[in-house]
Amino acid sequence: MSLSDRTAEIAATSTVRQWCRNGHARKIREVAGLTLAEVAELASTDRQTVYRWERGESSPRGDNALRFYRALVQLQEVADAAQKASA
Repeated sequence: MSLSDRTAEIAATSTVRQWCRNGHARKIREVAGLTLAEVAELASTDRQTVYRWERGESSPRGDNALRFYRALVQLQEVADAAQKASA
């Protein structure tokens, strides 16, 4: 793994942890109209884990953090595109 790839992973992990702490992760999910179970499936984890992350009871780590980050980014992009299309 290159240094730039590792740096990107660290940045993504930091970002998704911040989103969990400030409620942005939950907001993205709710705007997308998805359940905890649906987001958990996108992130290859379970509903209870996403619930704990969104509530700040625990923080995503390692590959879980990267998968959750990618799922949230995809949901945000879809929501942004839908909002632009309806404007």
